[in-house]
Amino acid sequence: MHDVIIFLGPSLPVPDAVKILSAQYRPPVRRVDLPDVIRVHPRVVGIIDGVFFEDAAVGHREVLEVIKNGIVVVGASSMGALRAAELEPFGMIGIGEVFRMYRDGEVESDDEVALMCDPVTHMALSEALVNIRVTLRHGIETGFFTKDEADLIINTGRSLWYPDRS
Repeated sequence: MHDVIIFLGPSLPVPDAVKILSAQYRPPVRRVDLPDVIRVHPRVVGIIDGVFFEDAAVGHREVLEVIKNGIVVVGASSMGALRAAELEPFGMIGIGEVFRMYRDGEVESDDEVALMCDPVTHMALSEALVNIRVTLRHGIETGFFTKDEADLIINTGRSLWYPDRS
């Protein structure tokens, strides 16, 4: 049994993740995945990636139930960052830039982290809008883009259905 269970998908290949942290890696979290976690009772659950549209997204109450059972829940990067920003007042721990962006109100929509991924390999087939934002921010800081150019790109990206963003 692992003390740490992490739900991971397109954010990072599992072989790369294992080099960083020894844990039990599971596919992106879906609604109904967390009751099994409570039964297994690891010390920590990490939510990185989760499903949005192709399956029901993990619910707030499910995460709260894990916390209520004495399991530390940490979120980052994608679905984890979104849920952590929403549930931080109730004990979920958020880490990373995407979490900060949600927590500080820089981004609000779950659409910011939505992307298409291969259901078997979990490889990303589109790009999350939040990733495009961070790239554009770097482009502005280095003088590659003007603020107006970056705004145009973000507004165009926002107008696209998430599977069409690349």
